[in-house]
Amino acid sequence: METVTHKSIMKLGFSKTASKLIIREAKAIAVNQFYSSHLDNNAVKLRKSPFDNRRLDLAPKIIVEELLGFPIIDERKENK
Repeated sequence: METVTHKSIMKLGFSKTASKLIIREAKAIAVNQFYSSHLDNNAVKLRKSPFDNRRLDLAPKIIVEELLGFPIIDERKENK
């Protein structure tokens, strides 16, 4: 799973506050998805979501892209 930080969102032109709010919202969505899909018998048995940590500055890239409405292009992969 690819993740993004608030600094990578800031590189897109968002302010620090807006970037942190986007990360917080994406983490909340990831936690909700974890608890709703955690009932699946094929899932790995974790007690809580890895994103259920307020000091963690990571969010799933897919969810952030859905919130923003456009894909995030990684410059490191693009230069190779």
